[in-house]
Amino acid sequence: MIENQKMAGEILQTMLSIHDRMEELVLRIEPRVSSEELIFLRRGIGHVIYESFEKVVEPIYKRHPSLRPAE
Repeated sequence: MIENQKMAGEILQTMLSIHDRMEELVLRIEPRVSSEELIFLRRGIGHVIYESFEKVVEPIYKRHPSLRPAE
């Protein structure tokens, strides 16, 4: 677990930025790939986002609740 709150905040910023970029990727390529390819990509990216939230983001929020966004 990341005890240092400043470091935890940096990790969260990076993780959330990566998640945003993966979601942008799906939107950007959606019109240019087949539906099967889009399903493949969405499943893969969805798995990565879910696992990283479960294993990294949520434990940091639990340890440092003040870092959790208000929304």
